[in-house]
Amino acid sequence: MRVRGSSGANGRLYKVRKWAGMAAHAIFESHPELREEHSLVRYFVAKAGRAQGIHGKALTEFVNQEFNKGSWYKHVPEDVLKQSV
Repeated sequence: MRVRGSSGANGRLYKVRKWAGMAAHAIFESHPELREEHSLVRYFVAKAGRAQGIHGKALTEFVNQEFNKGSWYKHVPEDVLKQSV
């Protein structure tokens, strides 16, 4: 069975990647303890960096710098801070 607009192997690869992503999302939603420690907090710090126009390697350095300075909490919403503590 072919999906409209897909071509053989590329269509199957797309389906596999799509379903693998959906399965991973479901697993991490139902078992948040499997996520890396502080991953949600780091997400919000990185989001703040992207809002400032920082991307790529510089974004990673920004996130690490914020954690080293101890000012990471400024970028994280209160409800997320309460969950992570």
